Amino acid sequence: MTDRVSVVVPVYRDWQRAARLIGLLEKQSLPPDTELDLVIVDDGSNDRGSSILPMSGRTLLVTLPENRGRAAARNAGFQAAKGSLVIFMDCDCLPGDDEHLNTHIQAMGPGVVASTGHVFGAGDGFWNRYQQRASQRRESRYRAGHTWMGTTQNMAVSAEAFRAVGGFDERYRQYGFEDRDLLLRLSRVGRIAWSNGTPVQHTDDLHFDVVARKMMEAARHSAPLFAHEYPAAYQSSGYASIDVELHRWLRIPVRAIGPLALRVAKWSDPLLHAIPFRVAALLVASVSALAYMHGSATRETKK
Repeated sequence: MTDRVSVVVPVYRDWQRAARLIGLLEKQSLPPDTELDLVIVDDGSNDRGSSILPMSGRTLLVTLPENRGRAAARNAGFQAAKGSLVIFMDCDCLPGDDEHLNTHIQAMGPGVVASTGHVFGAGDGFWNRYQQRASQRRESRYRAGHTWMGTTQNMAVSAEAFRAVGGFDERYRQYGFEDRDLLLRLSRVGRIAWSNGTPVQHTDDLHFDVVARKMMEAARHSAPLFAHEYPAAYQSSGYASIDVELHRWLRIPVRAIGPLALRVAKWSDPLLHAIPFRVAALLVASVSALAYMHGSATRETKK
């Protein structure tokens, strides 16, 4: 039985939501004789906003002097964590219920080194449905044997296993792929569990152009590293099929129309809530794919 659980939350100038998350984590139910500590990592915010956090004897603030990205921030939080089980969450997420941490603890059976679960949106609008569908797709891929398809928005890791694989790869400074990289390495030393009883709610107010920009950023900066380190996993992820570097005949047309992706996303964002969900979901998938293609067509060549 786990005797201490640590929750690591990286924050960059998002203190209101971090404070709300701390309050809910403090109310979590835990097995008898299990202690909890919370490690909040200020990833170089330099804004004194952390003063609003509800600090207690089991909450620790780790302040980085400069912004180093989520992978490095989570590693810094892990170094300060005391638990034999470390749970990673983002500050714009909330536990689904008071049993969230306990369910992750119960998932860590013999041979299990990590546990992941669903991430849903807030409310009943388009983005909640879209995130639910994406999360269900990740679970389907997991059930098909791709156990590295989870996300650090909702992940528990054995501290011993995390230490053994070297933690997050800090070369991932921009958006994307650092969670799958970690899970692939963890899968070499033990089993990854998928727990349906541990959903988190992603509270971010999503906008289509921001989503498209993240896809472009992931393709330009993070995907080359992941593809280089794990070519087979990248091929099976689906992203390889829209990576222009792997389909170079697309380079010229994508460079011509790729810049339109962000414009179309910004223009069509209000429509997503007014048109049928299937049409809106197809629009988001198509424009996001174009943004990813444009990012891959304009990336630097070095890995």
